Formats: sequence, C-alpha cells, structure tokens
Amino acid sequence: MIYLSDSVPMALKLCAMKRFEANEFHIIRIYAYSVLILMLDGVLRFYEDGNLVTLTPGEYYIQRAGLLQEGLNARRQDREYHDPPPVYFFMEFQGGEYSETRLGLPIRGSFQPAAVMPIISACEAACTDRRCTNTFLMDSYMYRVLSELYVNIPDGKQVSNLLSMVKKHIDSEYSSISNVQDIAHRFGYNVDHLTKLFIRKYRVSLYQYLKNVRMDHAMWLLQNTGMSLSQIARSVGYDNYSSFYRMFVGTYRTSPRSVSRGPGRK
Repeated sequence: MIYLSDSVPMALKLCAMKRFEANEFHIIRIYAYSVLILMLDGVLRFYEDGNLVTLTPGEYYIQRAGLLQEGLNARRQDREYHDPPPVYFFMEFQGGEYSETRLGLPIRGSFQPAAVMPIISACEAACTDRRCTNTFLMDSYMYRVLSELYVNIPDGKQVSNLLSMVKKHIDSEYSSISNVQDIAHRFGYNVDHLTKLFIRKYRVSLYQYLKNVRMDHAMWLLQNTGMSLSQIARSVGYDNYSSFYRMFVGTYRTSPRSVSRGPGRK
C-alpha cells in the first residue's frame, strides 16, 4: 500500500463535482498534480500505469502526479461494462510525499459521505467564486477532508475485531442475509473495501465464505434430518430452489437428492 504524507507542503489547486455523461470516459493524461477522488455515486473505472482501478460509492482514491491515466475507451476490453455513470468530487493538489511506510493516509480507502459533504460543498462554492483568493482558506478545506479520511482509518486491532464480528454475523445469520451488500451496510463499510479486508485475514471473499457456510449447513441437514429439499434450501437462505441446486452441485459435484435422508421431494 502507498501512503500520502504532508512532509512536503501541499496546496489545493482546483476542486469540483464531476458527473459523467453517457459514454463519457476518463481522459488520457500524465498529470502534473495529484488528484483526490471521493466517489459519491455510480462506478468509475480507469487504468493507472496499466493497472485497472475500479471505484464505487464510499471509496476514495488518490491519483498520484506523473502517472499515466487512461479511460477504458483507450484500450481494447475483454468485456463490456454497463456501469451507472460516476459522480465524484475531486481535489487537485500539489505537493505531498508518497511512500510505502505506514506513515500518512493510504491512497485508497473508504469514507463516510455525510462527514465530508459539508466540507466539499463549502470548498466547491469557494473555488467557483472567482473573488475568493484566500489560499489559506482553500487549503484548509483540503486538509479538513484529508483529516476526515485519516480518522476513519481503523487501526490493526480494530480491523481484526471488525472482521471477527463480520464472520460471527455470517455464521449466525447466514439464512437471512440477502447478499454481501447487506453485510457491508450493516457494518458501515463499502462492500469492495470490506471484502478486501476480509480476504486479507481469512483468505476467502465475503461471498465465498457466505456460500461455504450455507453449503456446510445444507450438507449437515441433508445427512442428519428428514427435511425436504425445498425446506433445506429455504433454511440456509435460498428462496429459489434452482439457485440452491446450482450452488450445491458446484460445491460438492453431486446433487442434494443423492445425499438426502429425507423424502427427496422439493
């Protein structure tokens, strides 16, 4: 992970809200300034020095100065994306220092929109008012946003405790969880960011772990109860039997009926 520190003085150059039009893409550029992106809606995808970056609401990302950035239209894609148009607030700034030491703000993470919206609204209003030449005021908005992002970073122990709670929640509530977005929403995290943290600790994604828990319980019920196949499917969180069947066969390479002690009927 790369971290931004203010060991080199920083100065805000421009800030604004950006809303993509239909079929609009990120521009191709090597930019002189770093750019903080605060995602508010939709999905933004671009390449940075050849690496695909995907941002969703509630995530922030800092594009570092001097790196090549390309929109998806600049490359031949293996698949087409049908994402909702991105809406984000950006701050272009000069200065700052980047390193891999854990001193400063990670260049990617999550944020609470409600905490930063008053700041970025005031910043945008001041930036668009050409009479405002108070650089101290403009820089203060930037530092207030960066401070909000920084205080939202949990330390290692907090992350570990959070992930333990997420795991226990899945273990106990697997039958009522609709999707992994529900899990992330419950704990106040962006789903992609929470998934990355979960993988880092447990070496499995949220989706895969939820599926594994459901399949383990389904196998136990099939082998140890007389419940019907449809009852078992519902009891582990699948209202649609066909979805349960596909997941079971994909996991165990055999059908639920072949291991069932029950009547074998839906």
